[in-house]
Formats: sequence, structure tokens, C-alpha cells
Amino acid sequence: MDYAKMNTIAQDPSRVRSMAEKILETPDYKRKESTEKFLKWLATYKGDKLLNTRQKEALYSLYRRSTKKAFAGKYSAAELLKLAFERRFDLNDEDQEYWLEQKISYRQSVLLTNEEWLRLIHLCRRLELIYPDEWIPLDE
Repeated sequence: MDYAKMNTIAQDPSRVRSMAEKILETPDYKRKESTEKFLKWLATYKGDKLLNTRQKEALYSLYRRSTKKAFAGKYSAAELLKLAFERRFDLNDEDQEYWLEQKISYRQSVLLTNEEWLRLIHLCRRLELIYPDEWIPLDE
């Protein structure tokens, strides 16, 4: 967790509202009712009551999970998915093969959440498409 970034965000009520609204717009079928309630409260946040550390952590975590991007470091989601899909039978794992089949798209703009990026990077390392000790930043 980036506490300095979380504190900066929490001090700007309009930014908190904006983040909460963006998260609410992102479909998440696993989101709990209490999380929905929390986000709706943040979407109307005026800054009169400061967010506590747990609330800041929750907002930051939810935001990171809902944010999607096409690149992680030097890697393109579309290109890695294409390469992994071509070698999917080397995995000997039906669940991973099915996931790749669901994600594959030959369009140029494929967006993945951090969770999806981690899964794809892990698969690509298993398939030796990415070096095992290579650092791939997800927060850029």
C-alpha cells in the first residue's frame, strides 16, 4: 500500500468522490453489499469527517482492483495473451486454458485488472515467455 498516496487522495474530497464513482461504474459481481454501501457513501463524501486508515486502504484497494490497463511495464496485454494462447496446451491445465480462451482477443486494445495481469504474468513465466526473475511493474 502506498500510504502517502492514500493520504493525499483522502485530503481531497472531490478526488475521493471521483474514485468511488469510477469504482461503482465498474461491474464487479463479487462485490459485497457492505462494499457497495461504503462506495455510495464515498461518492457523496464532503470531507467533513476524515477517513480513517482502514477506509483509505479499502478505497485504494478497490480502486486498484477496478483499474484496467493495456500495458504492464514493456508488455502489452494483447500480445502476451496472443502468445500464451498459442502455447496454452503446454500448460496441461484446463482452467488456465479456459481462462486464456475467455480473455483472448486479437484486437489491439485489451485491458486487464492487476489481478488479471498477475495471472497472465504467472502463466507467461510457466510458458517461458517471460524470464522468471524479471520485474514487471504494475503501478505505472
